[in-house]
Amino acid sequence: MIIERIIYNILTIILAIYVVKKYITRNNNWYLLILGGETIAIIFNLLNLRESVYMKNYFIEIVSAVFGVIIPAGVFFRDYFGYMHNNIAKMLGSGQSIFEKGNVSEYYEKIPMFDAKDPNDIIKWMKINEDDIFLQLKERFKKAEASLESGNPKDALDIYTGAEAMFKDNPVIMYNSGIAFMKNANYEQAVIRFTRAKEVLEQQELDEETSASVAFDRTKLIVQGIEKFDVYYNLALALACWGKPELAVDTFKKAGECKSNWILVYKPLAIILENLKRYEEAANMYEKLSEYEPEDFAGYGKIGTLFAFKKEYDKAILNYKKAIRVTPDNASLYYNLGILLYETNKNTEAISAFRNAIEINGSDYRFHYNLALVLEREDEKNIAADEFRKTIQLKPDYTPASNNLAILLCGMGKQQEAIKVCESAMRYDTENYELYFNAAIASMEIKDYDSAKKYFGKAIYKNPNLAEAYFGLGQIAVSKEEYPIAEENYLKAIQADKEYPNPYYNLARIYAFRQEYAKVMQYLTTAINLEPAYKNRAKSDGAFDFMKNMTEFMQITA
Repeated sequence: MIIERIIYNILTIILAIYVVKKYITRNNNWYLLILGGETIAIIFNLLNLRESVYMKNYFIEIVSAVFGVIIPAGVFFRDYFGYMHNNIAKMLGSGQSIFEKGNVSEYYEKIPMFDAKDPNDIIKWMKINEDDIFLQLKERFKKAEASLESGNPKDALDIYTGAEAMFKDNPVIMYNSGIAFMKNANYEQAVIRFTRAKEVLEQQELDEETSASVAFDRTKLIVQGIEKFDVYYNLALALACWGKPELAVDTFKKAGECKSNWILVYKPLAIILENLKRYEEAANMYEKLSEYEPEDFAGYGKIGTLFAFKKEYDKAILNYKKAIRVTPDNASLYYNLGILLYETNKNTEAISAFRNAIEINGSDYRFHYNLALVLEREDEKNIAADEFRKTIQLKPDYTPASNNLAILLCGMGKQQEAIKVCESAMRYDTENYELYFNAAIASMEIKDYDSAKKYFGKAIYKNPNLAEAYFGLGQIAVSKEEYPIAEENYLKAIQADKEYPNPYYNLARIYAFRQEYAKVMQYLTTAINLEPAYKNRAKSDGAFDFMKNMTEFMQITA
């Protein structure tokens, strides 16, 4: 009796495992109820193994048999016979689903997918004519299509993978299976399916056998309408999504060659090439695409950007102008065009471009800042200062604007305002040594040496290698006739930047006052080598009067 109970329990456990699997795949609470009954049956049987009180309780025996075997066995046989009856329908799937657009990367625009091919045509070359099978196929296709559209591709995946086993190496089934895996974001498996479909198609092209079976296979391809282009295109997209962009590029190119119709691959190719920083090739793809829609093509700005990356500014400018003709209310296009015009010294056009950008969107601080830079270049200092002020008003923590405004104001003799600008910006960026340095320069120019020393000290604290700040401290010391302190700071400036000529020349002047001829020649020679303009300055500098007739001095200043 115990052996029979053990066998009975094993059968019950096997059926329980089957019910668990069905619950996992179908997520139907009905299977949980069946599983609960089986659990009760297993417990009863375990108790009966030890000849418990339930041994002669036939009611319990019946409950155990019903819950443990009869009900789960009924589920099993229902599924089995249903599978046998609808085998073909389950294998083929919908094939009519429209696959969503797929991303090449997380930040590039989406690329369209091709629809799966209709496997209904397979029934034609299987010679199945029963009306009920056709009806079941149609219903099954609708259900699978609905599953895909609702974002639940698992059923379709089951159908297609089953179809792969039934129709060995059929390119249409492999293709549709790849589409389903793409829908499920399983790009690796999609690549495997598309690659196999491609290989089968290529092999059939090479096969020169003229037997009836080969002819029939080729007829099947024609009937189903699958082409190598579709397979190559979706394989390329799957490779791109799977993180194989180089392979994707090669495969997209093969897709274009299949139909001699590159229009469908220009855009995905351009996006991937741009992602790979192969800007020239990407720009060429966008240009090719623009030839098909020259009046309303939205990618001229993209072409301009790619040419700008390559520093081919003339081509970039041309494409930005084309983009502006298509979308004249796009402030960013005017802004990018202005940057390129500024880089190519077309200042008048750049000013116009930046002003157009501001007219469309006056709240973007970048537009005002760059307009200020080009106005300053054109010596429109007052207007440039106003644009810098607008930049700071829009973005107070944008310290480049504050630094440029401070330098501009110093040149206009407005040192006090320059100092206030720097001090205001320091509240937002305490680590910006340029703010302290510019405040120090402005303080020096109004002879506020105490403030200048304070700001130079802070600038050096933020940037210990700031040679210009040491030089400034040296200049302050000279103005107070504190020459040893000046000498010390000039030497520190040289140590910070050996290519900075100013401290060499000023050290030469200090040593000239001391009439230390050798040191004068050493530092003056270095200063002139670094900055030839010091030749003429040295000739008229009274500090060197005592040595102007010396041969060595005349040689280095000749």
